[in-house]
Amino acid sequence: RRCPCRGNAVATGPLRRATSLSHVQYTGSYLRVRTLMATCGATAMRKAKYPLETLREVRLTKVDDATAALGQAVSALQAAERERARAEAQRILQQRAAEEKRESERRALHQGQLTVADLARKDAWEFGVGSEAARLAEAEGQSKSKEDDARTAEGLARDELAAKKADADVVAKDKARFVDQQQKRTLAHEEEMAEEAWRPKRA
Repeated sequence: RRCPCRGNAVATGPLRRATSLSHVQYTGSYLRVRTLMATCGATAMRKAKYPLETLREVRLTKVDDATAALGQAVSALQAAERERARAEAQRILQQRAAEEKRESERRALHQGQLTVADLARKDAWEFGVGSEAARLAEAEGQSKSKEDDARTAEGLARDELAAKKADADVVAKDKARFVDQQQKRTLAHEEEMAEEAWRPKRA
């Protein structure tokens, strides 16, 4: 017989038993409820839009920006580490070369192979070596300072990203609760519509 929700006669017999609310509740099937509503022409509850969606998108954008900033900070730190390592290697190499030269001249002096002119040149060489060592030490110190600054900036970028993720997570969890509530309300509404659709109409 025709659907009772359209004001027609009430379904009876096997049809009434098959489409009763108790059957819907027994099966617990969301699809069954939707089928009943479609059959009876019932209107589904309009889906509500999450009110903080704009804020959620803004915070996700900030997470993306903070992630990019951290990537740049990490790259800058790695570059500073490489530069400091090069400066340190140059200083050590120059220091070892100078020590080898000094040791060679000490042996020559002990063996009486150096002249007065050789000693004069040695003094000039020592002055040049000292100046170069000071320059390399200064360069290494500057590179170490840049590395420290880059490491500090990288740490701040990590903290900033963690903060932005925490802000975004707050809204994400709130949206999850909102969606869950909406789903429960929608299901309750559809069950109510199904019950109303199959409720016997009084003459």
